[in-house]
Amino acid sequence: MKEWIKAKLDRIDLWFPPERLARSRERITRLWAGDAAVDRQPFTYAPVSIDYYDKAECSESRLRALLDEILFHGPLNDDFIPHLFPGCRQSTLPSLFGAREIILNGDCTCERILNEPNDLSSLPEPRIIPGSVADRWLALHGDDLVALRRDLHAHPE
Repeated sequence: MKEWIKAKLDRIDLWFPPERLARSRERITRLWAGDAAVDRQPFTYAPVSIDYYDKAECSESRLRALLDEILFHGPLNDDFIPHLFPGCRQSTLPSLFGAREIILNGDCTCERILNEPNDLSSLPEPRIIPGSVADRWLALHGDDLVALRRDLHAHPE
């Protein structure tokens, strides 16, 4: 693992000890379950420094920005739970079902694969198709995700 990654992860561990994460998870879980707050309602400042949907020129710069975003939340004492968000476009999920991405004047969308509610039952099993949007996101970030081998969560929102 690169030294700069290890250094940032060590700082993340200092800012987000298990007790802090457990309190945040409890607050969030209680809110979702409709239970009364124990000490306060959960909140996060998000995003602080990154546009999660921005394009990244390379995997390393994206990882650096994501780890910095996590570190910005450390002193805020909000309920942010460290996680990696590799990015998403409107066509990422539809691409898992075979929809092709369409980019028009910089706006990303995808071809229509559903025309009526009954079309849902005829969708194929989702899979990462070579060359699809999901495949490109994975290619951009997959090595970093494996290299981290840490308990960072995948986009909990």
